Amino acid sequence: YVYNDASQLVSSNGTTTGWSYDKAGNETAAAPVNGTARTGETWTDHGQLKSITTVGTTRALTHAGTDNTERTALADTTFH
Repeated sequence: YVYNDASQLVSSNGTTTGWSYDKAGNETAAAPVNGTARTGETWTDHGQLKSITTVGTTRALTHAGTDNTERTALADTTFH
């Protein structure tokens, strides 16, 4: 693995294309892992992943507020 000065991944197993980051340093796209690239990653103003696209399908994430038990939902799966 190779990282840039901002500690962002820029190369893995010789692959040096496919990664991009927004001004806040959040990953917005990633090179393929096991043949599947991530594209169109969007983030909230609080640095939480808002949506992610893989294989042409975009999935939205929702996050609980800080007054609730922290939960994240991705499609039909909820993480605690």
